[in-house]
Amino acid sequence: MYRKRVILISDKPGVNKKIIYSPISGEVKKVSTNKNHPVFGEDLIELQLCLPWWKEMGLYLPIAGYVKDVTVGVKNFSFLRLNTWPNIDQKEGFKGSLAIILESDDGDSFGLQLVKCPLGMAGRTWVMPGDRGRVAANFGYIPFGGTVLLYLPKFYEILVLEGDKLIAGESLIAGRS
Repeated sequence: MYRKRVILISDKPGVNKKIIYSPISGEVKKVSTNKNHPVFGEDLIELQLCLPWWKEMGLYLPIAGYVKDVTVGVKNFSFLRLNTWPNIDQKEGFKGSLAIILESDDGDSFGLQLVKCPLGMAGRTWVMPGDRGRVAANFGYIPFGGTVLLYLPKFYEILVLEGDKLIAGESLIAGRS
């Protein structure tokens, strides 16, 4: 039980539909703009969020909305990480193993891509297309750490910097007016 957080959404100071919360407890590894993705689209903001193996391993919805699509097995790719997080941009043709498209109540689409853990284990989720959820609802986990790639529309303002520590369901990632 120590690996799963209890997040009370009613304790939040006020849930704004235009704010993106962190889906994991970890660290911001990299923030990139003008990224293209074969599943999520073009001209996006990409955030690489890294989850160490010793942290709480849950995955939480970053927005209130619904699951638009779940793509499994885009390309199975694994790596063994010893001391540092890999630079995913250097992996030519890397597409990941699980892609989830989320849509907010406002109609904005977001992408979550789960990268396998250092031991090659993929993240586990229990969502299907059409499922609705609230902010910070637990929808899966990443065993033994890994990386989550969060893709946002280009009109969102990023509220984190590379190296910032994140708390799942509490840390603000991005927002728009």
